[in-house]
Amino acid sequence: MLTITPRKELIIVLLLIIVAFCLRVYHIGNYGIFSDEKQGILIAISSTNINGDHDIMAIDKVFTPQQFWVNKGYEKWADAYARGDTSGNSLFYNLFLKLFSILFGPYDASLRMVSVFFNILTLWVIYKGLKGIFPKSNIALIALFLATIEPFFIVFSQQARSYSMSIFATTLASFLYWKIVNTPTEKLNRKYYLYYGILVITSFFSHYLVFIIFVAHAIYSLLYVRDFGVIKKMILTVLFSIIPFLAWIIYGPGKYASQYKADSLAYYLWHLKTKGEVPGWIEYANFGNLSKRIIEVSSDLFFFTNDFYDKFGFKIGGIVVFIWLLILLFLFFTTKGTERRFFVFSLLLVFLPSIFLIYTALDTNVTTGFFLRYASFGISFSIFLTAYFIDYIIRSKFVLKYVLLIFVIVQCGLLFKHILALYADKLQKYSYSSGRVKNPYPMIATKIDQLYALNDTVVYPSFTNKSFDDRVTGYETKDAQLVNLYLPHNATYLQKINPFEPNKVILKKSSGEIIELFNFEGTKYRY
Repeated sequence: MLTITPRKELIIVLLLIIVAFCLRVYHIGNYGIFSDEKQGILIAISSTNINGDHDIMAIDKVFTPQQFWVNKGYEKWADAYARGDTSGNSLFYNLFLKLFSILFGPYDASLRMVSVFFNILTLWVIYKGLKGIFPKSNIALIALFLATIEPFFIVFSQQARSYSMSIFATTLASFLYWKIVNTPTEKLNRKYYLYYGILVITSFFSHYLVFIIFVAHAIYSLLYVRDFGVIKKMILTVLFSIIPFLAWIIYGPGKYASQYKADSLAYYLWHLKTKGEVPGWIEYANFGNLSKRIIEVSSDLFFFTNDFYDKFGFKIGGIVVFIWLLILLFLFFTTKGTERRFFVFSLLLVFLPSIFLIYTALDTNVTTGFFLRYASFGISFSIFLTAYFIDYIIRSKFVLKYVLLIFVIVQCGLLFKHILALYADKLQKYSYSSGRVKNPYPMIATKIDQLYALNDTVVYPSFTNKSFDDRVTGYETKDAQLVNLYLPHNATYLQKINPFEPNKVILKKSSGEIIELFNFEGTKYRY
């Protein structure tokens, strides 16, 4: 085994954290926010849902930024969450978006830094957690390296979405759970149960699907934990912890989550019946489509198999994933004692989310929820499994270790191409946005600040994208909302929406002069 002194290891850890930070913040504000980001940002910062505010932005009314920013009260705040993504999903993440907007402004880079913050914390948790379990090996250091260059981590660190926080909370909760069930009762600080409870509720309020991680904790307890006192305390901790979440689901905006999912499913089924499949997104959950999704997600969960499906297709990707699963099975039989138990624990955390996605796809007959991001809550432990394999090969006397080293270098280079695509906003993994420019909405707001004079009127367009659903009717408030997000809260600029103009934002001067502030050109600058 390669021996690294504690001082050298500390230096390596700090260097990797610095590299990780740089990889995640490079060009972070260069490309405008896209639809999912807009949705969360509007709810978090201005307590309104995207395409909401129809009461103050009615087509027969003139409105001001001051009206947009007025305290909307609990009812409108709750209504915005109810109409948002899965009705109240990501509450805690949105609170951090609000905090960062107050501290650093509502700009793309500052809001996306919330995801960077939680992902860097996740890297630290992975390293410290594995170092505590495998203190005499280099597994923790290898895992930190893999996490540093993990494309999924880097891509979602540059999005103002809740996945980085969810993964942080579930990763820390899982390591804390491991510590609780593997520490003798007389030596365990009871505060750990409190910390675990806090992480349970944080996880649930960062993304609803994280529940499957705690199902994995429960299954592991049934398999290995024999101290009934510990099990009883864990059950009580979880039950008390989810009381606020249950209140949110029963009485708060979360009570509409099931209806939201039902409406989404109805739309997808309608689209399939009337317009057909959208490859890679809206597909029937038949054997062929589901098999492809399983191979794709399984492939991207691990460093050694990442991108094989995308590059070589279903057959080659499937063979590579199968070989990797055989390697994991072999590694399982090389372990014993604590190592074996942690190996099983990691397998549960990695694969249970995917198994749940298979179940939901079969239940609904659509594959729209079958993406890596929904199976990513245990990805920190897929990194561990890969690190364990690398460490095993390095410690062996086989010449295979040199072949492995070459493969690691080549795979790093291949995966880094996806990171370069992110920086250039070209077609990329895990995201459908490409070819974006800098966010146009702050630029429009700046022009209004500079050019507006008393009795002028800003006129916004109303654009309806019917590419996926031609049943949509009425006028849109999105552009007006997103510009007002960057205008002074106390401004009294007169504004209105023209329901017959789809693209141009204009400033109508009191003299009658018309100044074009921006032309969205359909979907070209609307992401």
